[in-house]
Amino acid sequence: MVEQQDIEKTLNFAEANVEDKKEIRFFRDYMGRRFMVGYCKRDKWAWIKKNKIYNIRPESAKRQGGVNESDPMSFAVDYIIIYKNRNRNQYHVFKVDHYEHLSLEQMREKGYANPHSDYLCFFFDDEVKFEKIDLQCIIERENGEDPFAPIYLSGSTIYSCYRLLGQKKIGLVDADLLYGGTRHPNLALLKIAGYLLDNNVSFELIIDPHVDTTQYYRIYMSRVFTFTKEPEFYSNASDSEKKKFQCGGTGYYANVKTVKEFREKREADMNGLPNDPYLKTLTCKQSGQHGIDMARQMPFYDLYKEYIQKQLDAGQKREKYKDYLDFSIGFLTRKCYRHCPFCVNKLEDGVVPYSKLEWFYDKKRPHVYFWDDNFLAAKYEVWKPQLQYLIDHNISFQFRQGLDERQLAESPHGEEMARMLSQTKYVGDFIFAFDNWKDRDIIERALKIWKRNCPKKGTKFYLFCGFMLKPDTYDKFYKDIRELFQRIKILMQYGCVGYVMRHEDYHISPVPNLYVQLARWCNQQAFYKKMSFWEFCYRNQSYWEEQQKVHDASRPQLMSFEDFMRDVNAGVYGEGEGQIKMCLPLKTILNVLEMFPDHKQELIEMFNYKMENLINPQLWEIKGICT
Repeated sequence: MVEQQDIEKTLNFAEANVEDKKEIRFFRDYMGRRFMVGYCKRDKWAWIKKNKIYNIRPESAKRQGGVNESDPMSFAVDYIIIYKNRNRNQYHVFKVDHYEHLSLEQMREKGYANPHSDYLCFFFDDEVKFEKIDLQCIIERENGEDPFAPIYLSGSTIYSCYRLLGQKKIGLVDADLLYGGTRHPNLALLKIAGYLLDNNVSFELIIDPHVDTTQYYRIYMSRVFTFTKEPEFYSNASDSEKKKFQCGGTGYYANVKTVKEFREKREADMNGLPNDPYLKTLTCKQSGQHGIDMARQMPFYDLYKEYIQKQLDAGQKREKYKDYLDFSIGFLTRKCYRHCPFCVNKLEDGVVPYSKLEWFYDKKRPHVYFWDDNFLAAKYEVWKPQLQYLIDHNISFQFRQGLDERQLAESPHGEEMARMLSQTKYVGDFIFAFDNWKDRDIIERALKIWKRNCPKKGTKFYLFCGFMLKPDTYDKFYKDIRELFQRIKILMQYGCVGYVMRHEDYHISPVPNLYVQLARWCNQQAFYKKMSFWEFCYRNQSYWEEQQKVHDASRPQLMSFEDFMRDVNAGVYGEGEGQIKMCLPLKTILNVLEMFPDHKQELIEMFNYKMENLINPQLWEIKGICT
């Protein structure tokens, strides 16, 4: 027995097709429900009412019509319309509760008058009333004048679908999740899940890296990061099994070097889902057209529910999954015109409107985060009404990829942008980006505008680094580190925090661990605001000494680089008896200083940048404006 609720999750439907006479399907989509048309003679009506069963004989497969089994669709019904007399428009509508495949003996036991073979039986409850049902597009191919004749609706149609039930489940794979997890869900998968749900197609998020994929009819796998490895069940799959996979996401092309290949892969990825052969057999609830509309499709935010519950049951904190649980997610605009070489939008030329907020906003969730690439670079008539709506409706939100602060200085509406943003209900720190040292002058001009209008709200800047490095690119490595520290210095002067965003190339830089330690320091505001980088690294050492109980009470928790070097030269650190092991952060600092002896003093100075020493409100305070 299959409950109707499970049928809705397991099956999808095709509407009646009156154009293709060879594969006409006698199902009708009405008010979001699926109907089956059936007929009964008067002497069977009493039995149907008594037993609340409508039956179809599987042996009737030889009748004209039925389902093309190679079709990627499968079928079930929510309602059965039973016609007693079509000419008089006498019909009864029943909501299907479940169905069973009953043998000849079982049918006899239920008191069926004249069973001939096994039957597929639909069980229903009470009759459902509708004001009007238009079935003309289905019954126009009525066979003959007998009002009780079955019009190409055969046991083949239903029984074929019954046998295909287990073959139609769709698998969804978040490759990044299986590889180690991310802070946020995969938006493309959320939208695919929402689309399948709208079409009553069974689907599930695959969270087992060793799952047997043969149970799925089709699998959609997304990868955001290029360093994410493909799961075992894909890499070990046979060539025939891999054909059921549709793979996409920036992780499949973001690091492609040539412009031609990148453009081709980017376009193929962006157009892949709307043109997917299987998804095009379904209908977009929002547009009424075949194929998924990624801009309009409402995400199914409960996709990760089972996975998150398992993590919580294992002892993880709910806070870790707040992006999955508390936020609606979407794009108000797409694209950018900056042409940053490390960005997936590097070939785009402008910012365009994309989704309306109501298309992805779930009011049951307390917050929204936008993944817009460069929202403030949109036209005035695009960004202003959107911000005003967020202000007027007190919507709690965040631009997760950051905002382009340069727009505040470049746009004639920069002051208005800053003022409106300061009036919004923003989640956490405002996030901007300071990715290029060459932008320092315009960033500082924008910072003055921003801090005048929003002096108290926390402000964070993404700091991109580690791009296009190799083990032997020493000069480029030093330049990258120096420019990172200089950007941090400017942010400290304006009372802003940084957040180090490392490109995966940092792994092959001359000293990869320096980027790791910089991120550990900078990305934790409690350290960044109170300690210099040097103090953070040394505090790692003194904390370890305290935990290992090798800490001499006369040794301070923090000491200057000069005092540390005196200890180094005195042989305090080492592996011998009476010596103290040195922590990795300090070893990394010494490694960098030894690598660049000509820059030693500059490096030490940068390592000692400290926010409380550098912050200078006079940089942005103007009499009569600052509050």
